[in-house]
Formats: sequence, C-alpha cells, structure tokens
Amino acid sequence: MGVIESSNVDGISYLDSNTLTKLKKEATCATHFRSRLCLHQNLISPVQEMINVFCSECYLRPHRHPVGKTESYHLIEGTLRIYLFDDHGLVTSQIDLRCGDKQFPFFFHQQGGIWHMPVAITPFVVFHEVYMGPFEKDIDVEFAPWSPEYDDFVAIKQFMAAIK
Repeated sequence: MGVIESSNVDGISYLDSNTLTKLKKEATCATHFRSRLCLHQNLISPVQEMINVFCSECYLRPHRHPVGKTESYHLIEGTLRIYLFDDHGLVTSQIDLRCGDKQFPFFFHQQGGIWHMPVAITPFVVFHEVYMGPFEKDIDVEFAPWSPEYDDFVAIKQFMAAIK
C-alpha cells in the first residue's frame, strides 16, 4: 500500500488538493489499489487517524477488530459500501456511504467484534478513518477465515461476485 507520511510533526495535519491527487496516484499504482495518509504520530498513539484512498479495484480482506475497540469512517469523496458478515461469511447487511446525497449516510461507526469489509463503488473513494490505538496488526486485525487471501486473485473475483 502506498503510505504517505503525514507532516504531523508540529501537531497539525491537513488534506489539500495536491495531497489528494498524490494519494490517488499512489493508490492507482499500489499493488492493492489503496493508499493512506497517516495523521497520527506513530503506532502507539492512543488514536489512529488516517485518510484512506481506495480505487474501485481495491480488495480489503474482511476482518474484525477486538471487542472494546471502535472504528469510524467519515466519507470525503465517492461511494463506499460496507459489507457486514456473520461468523460464517454470509452478508448480514450492507451500508452505502455517499457524499452529497441526503438519502444516504456519510458516516459509519462500529464496535469491535464485527466482521466487515469496505468496498469502493466509485472509481475513487476517500475517507477519514479513526481507530482506537495503540495499533498492533497481529492483535488489532483478525482476517475472516472464510475470506480469500490477498494473493488468490481468482478466489477474490469469485468472492466479490458472490456478495454483490
């Protein structure tokens, strides 16, 4: 993934058009078609904040976070569909976040323990993510055992077709 380091040295970060263009270019060129601008100082920060850019080709493996941790998405651009799953991989709900459409939400918040997968519906999706820190990937991200691995492109294509 393309990660653009934040200028959060002096405690101030911002997103402008030039940075957004750079993030989109990074996402387009990245192996998994996504990029991130980290706003937090480091992985031990008590609040992890980032600007995420997903291309429509992006596959973020279904996962869940530990009970007691929360996660929020605040949409900035595009349409983001969030799939929620049961423990067997069946879709229990899908929530579309859309910018500028009063009939749809543009903010999503969830407690830990819920299997979920955000998917870009538009060519690019830009959203602000907030997650409770500190962040330790092996503890904070549990991939769904019924979901395709990142390198199994055939299974990913079949999985995505099955849930749509």
